[in-house]
Amino acid sequence: MLILDDLGAEQAKPGGLGAAIIDELLVQREANMLATIITTNLVVEELRTRLTDRLVDRLRGEWAALFTAVGESRRTSA
Repeated sequence: MLILDDLGAEQAKPGGLGAAIIDELLVQREANMLATIITTNLVVEELRTRLTDRLVDRLRGEWAALFTAVGESRRTSA
């Protein structure tokens, strides 16, 4: 099992090496039917600006299931 927490929050150039690594990682995991959980605070439109079209399509394809959690933030201010 691989868990990628808060995808899109990393400091990376859109379409750069980071996106290429994530893309290849998910291609390999999909091909081998390996469990992967990805969390993000971004909506699809925001993901499209940070990830490749190929990767966004992969996340919305048959291999993936998209769940949206709604409600107030569970973070508390200190």
